[in-house]
Amino acid sequence: MKRRAFLFVLLSLIATTVVRSRDNPHYATSLPTKAVAVLEEAEQMTLFSLDPWTFQERPADAPLFHGQVILGEVVISKPEQCRQVSDELKRAVNASDGTMHMCFVPRHGLRVTRVGVTYDFVICYECGRVDTWLGEKRVEATGLTGKPDVFNAILRAANIPLPPTLEEAMKQAREPKKPTGR
Repeated sequence: MKRRAFLFVLLSLIATTVVRSRDNPHYATSLPTKAVAVLEEAEQMTLFSLDPWTFQERPADAPLFHGQVILGEVVISKPEQCRQVSDELKRAVNASDGTMHMCFVPRHGLRVTRVGVTYDFVICYECGRVDTWLGEKRVEATGLTGKPDVFNAILRAANIPLPPTLEEAMKQAREPKKPTGR
């Protein structure tokens, strides 16, 4: 019941709350310049599939990416795929007018490293936002727009599970819990 109430509140926030980056000095309309430099010339790149719906019942030993449960990850080593991922993230940010929903249910993460400097991008296409991290410090929240088709195709090709959609998560929340059988 608590889970259902929480999902209802989350859906209400998604449906009604929007913030525009240009009107809020805490949000940006472009990725940080230094992060873009590392993204474009990354020596290492890892794409993550994240499950934003396991915040209440996540296993204690679940691997996390900035607080989100990692469903799987793929190291991207082919230069053309690195360029494709880099171009997609930059395109999604550049196409945005800076509008972001106040929700944040990221399903994708990206870690890029160049010359020992690592930036992480926690990406939520549904809410139109990407958070840029340098180590454990969030340095920017930026608007983005579009669909995660490029990221999903790469994850599927590597047999990495994709997170449930909002509709699938709501359906799972309505289903009765199965006994563990201990």
